[in-house]
Amino acid sequence: MAISAPRCWFSSVFSSYRYPTPFPCQPPILRRSISTVTPTAINHRSHCMVAPNAINYRKISPIPPNKINKQQKSAGGLREEKSYAFRDRKCWKRDLRVSQSTAFRSFSTQSQEDDEEMESGNADVAYDCRFFRVYKDGRVHKYHPTDKIPSSDHPQTGVRSKDVVVSSETGVSVRLFLPKIDDPDKKLPLLFYIHGGGFSFLSAFSPSYDSYLKSLVAEANVIGVSVEYRLAPENPIPACYDDSWAALQWVASHADGNGPEPWLNSHSDMNRVFIAGDSAGGNIAHTLAVRVGSIGLPGAKVVGVVLVHPYFGGTVDDEMWLYMCPTNSGLEDPRLKPAAEDLARLRCERVLIFVAEKDHLREIGWRYYEDLKKSGWKGTVEIVENHGEEHGFHLDNLTGDQTVDLIARFESFINKD
Repeated sequence: MAISAPRCWFSSVFSSYRYPTPFPCQPPILRRSISTVTPTAINHRSHCMVAPNAINYRKISPIPPNKINKQQKSAGGLREEKSYAFRDRKCWKRDLRVSQSTAFRSFSTQSQEDDEEMESGNADVAYDCRFFRVYKDGRVHKYHPTDKIPSSDHPQTGVRSKDVVVSSETGVSVRLFLPKIDDPDKKLPLLFYIHGGGFSFLSAFSPSYDSYLKSLVAEANVIGVSVEYRLAPENPIPACYDDSWAALQWVASHADGNGPEPWLNSHSDMNRVFIAGDSAGGNIAHTLAVRVGSIGLPGAKVVGVVLVHPYFGGTVDDEMWLYMCPTNSGLEDPRLKPAAEDLARLRCERVLIFVAEKDHLREIGWRYYEDLKKSGWKGTVEIVENHGEEHGFHLDNLTGDQTVDLIARFESFINKD
């Protein structure tokens, strides 16, 4: 049965930043200004808000982008006119040019004042991609709002949640999820989860992730730790990796029952730790597992790793990752393209990978699966493909059949004897 694409809308949301030098010469220390426009129409969609390889255009002609004539393309004008922020006054539906999907998206438009402001500043753009725009004076405009909700208990499942600051210096924090406790003396597995969002938007406190983790924690009966890491490009990569590693070390500090967080001291089994993440979070999860294999994680044993629609190199997004990581070593950077020696040293017993048929990262997930099997790693790996689904589908409809199946496979992987 054909699945129609959901309508996804975003409002004009500006977050202005000032860099001491034009980004990305050196990773700068940022000062956020007070200039912020509050969003008025936010959709809690995840990183699927814009489909991969989508090319949008600002207001350059009275005809839709897919009608731009060949003369404009041959003249090279398309390069100057390309923008990943949809600026037309009409909500045009356009082909997203994704080979695996023919889904359409429509976006709401912004006010005339914002249109004029964006158009007048185009000459000052230093970098533009489908998730954000960076100006030469250091301002950053995010095309997707990162909305957040406070922690709360879920009466239907009995899952409780709260937020804890891991580092006051960097601002790294986590949202903890505690399932209904029937036996206070029983220790539960711990799921360390890293959210997606192209390294540049979304949050552990986003509504979609809050709901998803509550469902997953309730089904699998695990302690959930969802990491709130710093986002690029304001905080260039490797900030996201370092923050996630700091949070994982903080979790491991509860191994002897004397850590700073009572929930972890009382209920978590540090011999059954699972690292998981989706999209960009899957990339970070892999990197953490490699680091555990390289230098260890005293006090905790990582049993398994779960990668949901993981992002690695080999797509149109490579340039964006390289931009967000000024200290990169090129397309062969092991964080972008996992090296065989890194795969071989993963410190876990088993790996589970999810891919979606209509996801532009589908082949990337399958390639990771094949490379891991050939690397010499001694664990077991399995892969699950959800047919007819797109990137991040599990965050959009928690009651959908394939989402329910994904969570069930997740649960059986964690609680496997």
